[in-house]
Amino acid sequence: MPSLVNSGGICRLIGLALTPNTEIMNVKYFGNSLDLMKYDVLLYLLTGQKNLLFYIPMLTKDESKALDPKYILYGIGRRNKKLYELLSSAYEEEKPDFGKIVDHFNGMGVIQKVVLPLGMNNKDAIHIDNIGYFSEDNRERYFKQSASMIKSAKEGKLIFIDPDVGLSINIRRRVRSKKTAYLMLKELKQCVSVSNSDDIICFFQHLGNHHYSLKDRISDLKSEFGELVFIVGNKQILGSLIFIFNCKEQHDRIKEKLERYLEDYRKEKYKDQIILQ
Repeated sequence: MPSLVNSGGICRLIGLALTPNTEIMNVKYFGNSLDLMKYDVLLYLLTGQKNLLFYIPMLTKDESKALDPKYILYGIGRRNKKLYELLSSAYEEEKPDFGKIVDHFNGMGVIQKVVLPLGMNNKDAIHIDNIGYFSEDNRERYFKQSASMIKSAKEGKLIFIDPDVGLSINIRRRVRSKKTAYLMLKELKQCVSVSNSDDIICFFQHLGNHHYSLKDRISDLKSEFGELVFIVGNKQILGSLIFIFNCKEQHDRIKEKLERYLEDYRKEKYKDQIILQ
């Protein structure tokens, strides 16, 4: 299997994401169809590779379970039966164990470090000093120390930042009322600025803001990060990962890889739901 990153170290792949109206990375939503999509894409890119997964989940304090029929519409990722069974079962639990997905990645041979709240222990966990769940009060320290750890980690890592909703581009009212659901642009730039040339940065992005088109999202991202941008996602559940590249060779390689990943889904009933552009 070819390396995920450019072996010459001359390119950087930066992944990114954008907006919505539901929360995902509070543990009460853990295991829904958005999780299946994003974790299966990551596993597809990382399994069999030597790249480190540096995962920043932005976990917020637990809330009561909230089931939404839309989020049991499991599509992309469903061919991965073990992952599907793990997540669909977790979604039905009142207090799902987020550590199960960390263990699953480990069992698949993925080398990883995961920023977890104090008290949530796992052999792959890293903790930020005196910080429990992500909150507005600790946001600055959370990203400052995360960026420091990104800088010191080995090259060739995939950095996955997983806010409840996505990046705070072209969002106003909801950011004011639910700030912890968003990754701020300055925080994205902070992480990008300390990444190495062979690193990948990837962001989850909810697509629930119908007044903000995919075309406009990508245009805004290109204005910030350059022309080599694409999005992979599912229209039905309004979930996506958006990738931005600094190197056309990397852009073309990863997009082709994801085209192959989506081939079987295009042959099924999910054809009209798939986003890759």
